[in-house]
Amino acid sequence: MEHQISVAGTDIGFTSFEGINPGHARLARYPVKVDGDEVYIDPDGDTPKVAHC
Repeated sequence: MEHQISVAGTDIGFTSFEGINPGHARLARYPVKVDGDEVYIDPDGDTPKVAHC
């Protein structure tokens, strides 16, 4: 079984970023760089996903 995280009542696979409950849910993937105490996220890395209610 894959580890999961919960975001706004949706369970997402920790390594696949695909929905477990509901199955159609997806999280966008963005490149991240950690430099000391600073965290940089590249917003051009992926397309935002839309929730289906």
